[in-house]
Amino acid sequence: MPKQLIIELRERGQASPIATSQLERSEALAELINLSRRGIIGVQPSNGFILVQPRNLVGLYESPSLVVRISPKSKELADSLLSLISDWRRSVIHKNPWGIASQDRGESLWSTFERLMSSMLREGTPWIYVRTERVSSTPRGSIDFTKTIKRLANRGIQHKVVTHRSERTALAELPSALLATKRCILRLEEPTPVVRRKIDQLVLSTGDHRAEISLEGARRIFQEAEALPNRPELKRLCAFCISALDQNPILQSEVIGQGIAEFTDLERTWETALQILLGQASGNLEHSAELHPLRSRQVLAFSNGGPEIDPDIICYYRGAPILVADAKYSVASSALASDLYQLSTYARRVGSSAGILIYVSSTEHSKIEAVGRLENGCALYAAYLSSSAFKPLACNPFSEIYGAIAGRQMSQH
Repeated sequence: MPKQLIIELRERGQASPIATSQLERSEALAELINLSRRGIIGVQPSNGFILVQPRNLVGLYESPSLVVRISPKSKELADSLLSLISDWRRSVIHKNPWGIASQDRGESLWSTFERLMSSMLREGTPWIYVRTERVSSTPRGSIDFTKTIKRLANRGIQHKVVTHRSERTALAELPSALLATKRCILRLEEPTPVVRRKIDQLVLSTGDHRAEISLEGARRIFQEAEALPNRPELKRLCAFCISALDQNPILQSEVIGQGIAEFTDLERTWETALQILLGQASGNLEHSAELHPLRSRQVLAFSNGGPEIDPDIICYYRGAPILVADAKYSVASSALASDLYQLSTYARRVGSSAGILIYVSSTEHSKIEAVGRLENGCALYAAYLSSSAFKPLACNPFSEIYGAIAGRQMSQH
């Protein structure tokens, strides 16, 4: 039996050469190609080797024949970004209704998950009715005379008939869907060993775990189960699980070959974390920050033409744009001219009073500096943020500048 090939990579780092002899009599090569087709890695043949090139994704693919593990370039920054997003998404999940709100009970997500699964199991394991078709000489169910004549009688078979019957069966994929939810919650909260054991026992009580499934597959299963009649506890559990799954859009999860790939796009993570910080900067409910609000709306760079524009983040006050932010997931100590031209185009076209470029800081410290003003008075800034800017007790780096921008905008109204 071929050994499991293990490949360790670093986000946006150097390619790893794998000798083609290591891939002989193994499914690893086909799986590497599938990972490449999905944009997780790059694969290029080179003189008896396969060069495996990492991209912006970090995470793990694991199958019986292959393990690909991609670690972040800066673990501290990645952990800070994901922690900020997890805290924000945990609060979003707590606000969603599934019976008694978990925040009112002082529950963690794990406690809520455990309570809802326990209530569902007390209600009874969910069943569905599946219509089956059989050819039999001892019919049970309703006889399909049309198919019996076409398939059997016309061929001279007189002793058998085609029958249909509704059979009750358990939701076979529910345990796999619950395990997918568990993987999502693990990224939001760390359970105690006791709670982890309880969750595993409850999942086991729902049926046999057959295979890993993607987050999208789990969402489909919960949507089907949620539609079952007269199952209020199952409905609450499904609503909670769908909410937990929906709060992980930066996580790419899918079944590839015989394994499952779970990767996080750190460029999208950077954008999402900045959206959260900008949205929280003013503390005013009339302010909001939206991620890629112009995407697919075919807004052109100029009023009479040009390419489509897609600003990363636009901040609004009472529906009017006041700040355009371009999130650059790259280390810098000064703004690039090309980035300033791009930001200027966005700010002019959107009609905002300010624009800001946001880079990863090249030092341990964060700073925001004024770059200049456009002819229409729009102020341009550049921000360089370190991992400390995203930590829970840190001051919001955009509060002062965002407050000044919002103050000017409010004075105009």
